[in-house]
Amino acid sequence: MLDRRRRKLIAPGLQLRLILHFLAAASVAVLVEAILLNHLVNSLAHELPHDESILLTEWPRIFRLQLLVAFGLLVPSITLIGIQASFRIAGPLRRFQDYLERLAAGEDPGPCRVRKNDELQELCELLDRATAPLRAEGQHTQAHSAPGAKRSRAA
Repeated sequence: MLDRRRRKLIAPGLQLRLILHFLAAASVAVLVEAILLNHLVNSLAHELPHDESILLTEWPRIFRLQLLVAFGLLVPSITLIGIQASFRIAGPLRRFQDYLERLAAGEDPGPCRVRKNDELQELCELLDRATAPLRAEGQHTQAHSAPGAKRSRAA
């Protein structure tokens, strides 16, 4: 089941938004780094005695290459990190949704459980404590109703 879960997104909308947030943060970091680097090289070029024009002539090519390499390395790695992190959030949220749907349908979903390394462990424990009376009531009702016995609907 773990392999199947890794092949597709559990909650694509949520996970893609999380991944885009990771990519936006990485992009801002690269751009800030590029602005600072550009400022430092320009400052250095103005302090050089005779080679300022050579450095300033070559700098745009070096700068573009640096930006392309930084984005080329960061985008795939941040995407993978974002996918990995999103599974640890989207998985438990999906589990909570299924759990509550089963409970609302009158089923006993048992105690709430998520994988050991998933996020939202405390929320799962709280959900389990909050629904324990409902689950106990459902088991009590099922235990006292005889199988096959029909109840009168007349009031």
